[in-house]
Amino acid sequence: MAKLKTKNPCVDVCKYDDDKICKGCGRSRTEVKQWKSFSDEEKDTINRRVRVTHADALAKGKKGK
Repeated sequence: MAKLKTKNPCVDVCKYDDDKICKGCGRSRTEVKQWKSFSDEEKDTINRRVRVTHADALAKGKKGK
């Protein structure tokens, strides 16, 4: 499996649900705050997860940019 880019998945929505997961990018509040301190491998793991759980939200966010 190819490695994903460690690009920040933020789509500038920043609204959290009751579980403290961003409705826009799918990261937890802690992941958002600590993003810059994560290794490439940690970022890659998060990106893989949010591509599965928030694919629709991420696609909508990129269309608006």
